[in-house]
Amino acid sequence: MYYFIKFVLELIGVSAQKPAKGKVILPISIGIFGIIISSVFMVWAVITIFLNEPIGNTICWFVCACTGIPFIIGYCNCRISYNEECFTVKNFFGVRRTFTYEQITAISMRKDSTIYIGKYKVRIDELAVGGTEFLTFIEKNYRKRHRGKSIPRK
Repeated sequence: MYYFIKFVLELIGVSAQKPAKGKVILPISIGIFGIIISSVFMVWAVITIFLNEPIGNTICWFVCACTGIPFIIGYCNCRISYNEECFTVKNFFGVRRTFTYEQITAISMRKDSTIYIGKYKVRIDELAVGGTEFLTFIEKNYRKRHRGKSIPRK
């Protein structure tokens, strides 16, 4: 499913989206994709109610409508802003956490990158717009503050 979504996003030109300076977000098309999926299936659920279809059909369409919710939450959950002094991570519920580059304890650079800051983890999705620039930026700022040492890898 992941590769299908990645293919569709490439097809509609998400890779051409330019990152805003000092921001990391998921492409808006991910949120739109989730809204479209949820809306289409929800319309079918409502139609089955008005057509007096068996309740099982309505429940099935409603469950299908819920498949778009992870895309919407994922889009809203990936918000990072950064500058020379610190970076701020905002989650789905609007909770903001600000971290300095000195607080970074480790980094994992796989398909999706993870920055470890004590007990907190900041995940940067492979599809995030501005993610690569952010990772380069934190590496540079970490080195500046730790006498040329690179961030420990996990």
